[in-house]
Amino acid sequence: AASRGDAQLAELAQQLPADGAEAAGWLDDSSFQVALNGQKGVLGRLVFKADRPVAKDLREETARTLGAVARLVATSLELQQLSRA
Repeated sequence: AASRGDAQLAELAQQLPADGAEAAGWLDDSSFQVALNGQKGVLGRLVFKADRPVAKDLREETARTLGAVARLVATSLELQQLSRA
């Protein structure tokens, strides 16, 4: 886990879906989580925490953008795994 600022990762970790769950979604008004899905299952999770609550009208766009970031990170992780094999 890595963080910047005052994010309370331990509190957020308790709100994450069960291991293996591929869902993404808002944990609260300012925290979003998304699974890093690979071909063989979930590789990990990204959790994003805004400094202040995200307005409801911006959440869908924000979720779409963070989902795209997660897909890029997941692809990078899979490529690293392939290069080690």
